[in-house]
Amino acid sequence: MTEEFESEVRDMCNLSRALVDQGIVQGMKQGVEKEKMRKYRWLEAVFSHLFVIGGNELKVCVCMIK
Repeated sequence: MTEEFESEVRDMCNLSRALVDQGIVQGMKQGVEKEKMRKYRWLEAVFSHLFVIGGNELKVCVCMIK
């Protein structure tokens, strides 16, 4: 192989690695956001039921969550 060809191959490998790393970071961010939304929906469901039941239960639940 010529030096120029080796250089091009090395550049392509570096570019590929950068794209993989970027994809991993993006996937991790999406996973974090998805988990936040899952927790938010769960809390929303819990509190919506408590508001229907009444105020005393809400105070007990809030203390348990903290």
